[in-house]
Amino acid sequence: MSGKRVLFFGLMLLALILCGACGGAIVEPTWVVGIEGADKPVFTSLEYGALAEVTVSVSVTQTDGSVEAETWRGVYLRDVLKYLDVKDYSTITLLSRDDSTITLSPADIDGGAMLIIKAEGKDIEENGLPVLWVAAGEAPHDILLWNIKRLMVEP
Repeated sequence: MSGKRVLFFGLMLLALILCGACGGAIVEPTWVVGIEGADKPVFTSLEYGALAEVTVSVSVTQTDGSVEAETWRGVYLRDVLKYLDVKDYSTITLLSRDDSTITLSPADIDGGAMLIIKAEGKDIEENGLPVLWVAAGEAPHDILLWNIKRLMVEP
């Protein structure tokens, strides 16, 4: 083979390797929440990144009665609903993986209800899998649901 052919095939091989290394990478979400009653069927960790993340400091009563300060990080549920293009609703019901539910009113949502993904700067996990909380109310944890799997919009 001539030197030009070797160089040509070498450059073609390098181009294929480089194109394959940087193109076509699939990014999968780390968590998914099913949505009912909206046009979008899911809200994922990928969409979460498009929203303004907030950090709140809360006082958490421990099992021994002591109170400890914690920092939670997440997004407001009103921003999630806006992202999902939900404008009118009577309630939002959230379902956890153990089939527990909470129902939030528009006042709860407007009052600062949050979808929380981090506590004390660390991802919330259970058995190595991401866990989402929803908190609403004064502290903002008067209403707290752990391990969210579905959000249902009630007209």
